[in-house]
Amino acid sequence: MSNATITGMSLFRPQGTGWLLSLPLSFRSLVLWKTIAGMVLASWGLLLLSTLLLAAVSELFDSSAAFYWQTLPALLCLVTVASNLSSWLPLALIRWLRRDWLKPLAVALIGGLIVLAAVLWPAKASDAQSVEVAANVAPILQHTDPFTHPLLPSSWVAETVLAAGQGTTPQATFDNLILLSHALLSLLITIHVASHLFYPA
Repeated sequence: MSNATITGMSLFRPQGTGWLLSLPLSFRSLVLWKTIAGMVLASWGLLLLSTLLLAAVSELFDSSAAFYWQTLPALLCLVTVASNLSSWLPLALIRWLRRDWLKPLAVALIGGLIVLAAVLWPAKASDAQSVEVAANVAPILQHTDPFTHPLLPSSWVAETVLAAGQGTTPQATFDNLILLSHALLSLLITIHVASHLFYPA
């Protein structure tokens, strides 16, 4: 969301947009530049916090310094995919969203959040069957299962971190290459989307 906000503001600010359109640059160059700038501004916190988590995993597996060189590309590819996805969002919203859709969308979003909160609401303390922490944490953690789906890039980053921590360099390299291919694909899609959507938006 922070990527989408920063990129959207930098692309569609009233004064800035007129200046951008006056530059002798292609639309895809403008959008790519703003996407990269948004990525740098919005993702440095994630990278900073991730280094602390990586240090903890490295300590857990007693890994060498090569662990960081194997996991850093995975994090950079994940940030690249996220920033490109968040560039498509403001372009599509501004291009196709109509003002008369805002109220129904807001009602649907609030309703969806209420339903999601009701479904994911943690069990009451009185429902705990055991005094053991692990037994009570398991039902709470099962709500995170959708976020560990194998088709999500974040799960590939987790696989890369685990493989690098265990010293399985071929597996970590393979996972990094998968992430790199998706990061490059997201850049190509951004170029295509920017060429067709930026000026009409």
